[in-house]
Amino acid sequence: MKIRRDIQGLRAISVVAVLIFHFDEALLPAGFLGVDVFFVISGFLITLKIQDAINNNNFKIWRFYRDRFYRLIPSLLFILISSSVFSVILLDYHEIVPFCKSLISSIFFFSNVFFWKEINYFNPNAANNPLLHTWSLSVEEQFYLIFPFILLVLKNTRDILRIQLLFIAMVLSLISASLASANFPVANYYLLPFRFWEVLVGVICAQIYLGSNDISKYKKRLLSDIGLITILLSFCFLDSEFNHPNYITSLPVLGCAVILTFGSKGYLFRFIETKFMFFLGTISYSIYLWHQPIFVYQKMQGFDINIIIYFAICIFLSSFTWLIFERNKIIFSSNKKLYDIYILFSLFLLISFSVAGYSTNGFEKFLFNKSEIKRIESFSRSSANTVSVNDLDVLSPKYFDYFLNQTRYKTKK
Repeated sequence: MKIRRDIQGLRAISVVAVLIFHFDEALLPAGFLGVDVFFVISGFLITLKIQDAINNNNFKIWRFYRDRFYRLIPSLLFILISSSVFSVILLDYHEIVPFCKSLISSIFFFSNVFFWKEINYFNPNAANNPLLHTWSLSVEEQFYLIFPFILLVLKNTRDILRIQLLFIAMVLSLISASLASANFPVANYYLLPFRFWEVLVGVICAQIYLGSNDISKYKKRLLSDIGLITILLSFCFLDSEFNHPNYITSLPVLGCAVILTFGSKGYLFRFIETKFMFFLGTISYSIYLWHQPIFVYQKMQGFDINIIIYFAICIFLSSFTWLIFERNKIIFSSNKKLYDIYILFSLFLLISFSVAGYSTNGFEKFLFNKSEIKRIESFSRSSANTVSVNDLDVLSPKYFDYFLNQTRYKTKK
């Protein structure tokens, strides 16, 4: 399937919007809606791929899952391993346990369910989780699990009937999301049933795109420009107070839909179809994977980097990841077995790390010096009910929190 430059441009502005939002929400209040645009694009492209295979009578479920696996998993595993290494170095032991829980949920693509149970996406503390962004990958994978069967069931229906049935499902999901946004905002944000409509918009666009239309080239360009403007204005003027996704979220979603459906270069598309934006769109998946861990860990270290440096680091690491794992240009280009070994070994390492981190309460006994542990235990055996903060000066700063969590004492000034 030929790569469309306008879609790569949409990917680029969407991932940039997400990065700006996470760096400083005040700069782009609704930059998080870039994820919603990604959902529409995913629905569109995956439908074109599956529908083409079905039309040519060579669609295989196992081949589809295999392709998705090799498309998404290798880069994700690399970022998860990198994040795990930094978690041991930078996180406190009591922070490693929730990290390990989020890690295992990310590996098996149910992190959206995990974060639904654990934290509101727009809670200030949410920004401190290195793997928070994996919720959207879980939503996509859950969609991929069921969507091929939907198209197979509908493959013998007339085109117009297929679109009508998909449209009904889309409307029902949108209504559910709009109702849930007021009553169950956290579940509404994370869970697939309330996101299903966004992906289905892309699916419907693909069905229309595959058909014929008599709209003039001028009108296509005009509609595409209106769609792009709608997306950009939504990023700037909507915000989290609207409890997305709901009917308001349909603004950027429909803006994206118009562009995908008519596929005509609008007059404003010269900017997003430049070589640089095309490149950003190409590595957008890797950029999305890297942006959250980079932001969280630099923040923990107290680095006061500006947004330009943040972007540069993300692009550099993402380019490296893309070359190795998405293009297979460096290590795996001529050795498929080595690629499979990397995947299996990475899965083994990550699962082992998660289980060990959880079962040892964040590696607490391994991350602390034995002499420091003995000092803490000496306080534990004390007969006093309280200890002075000044008495704790003998402890290194990193052990102070450990002391508070391991003893029955309250400190007094």
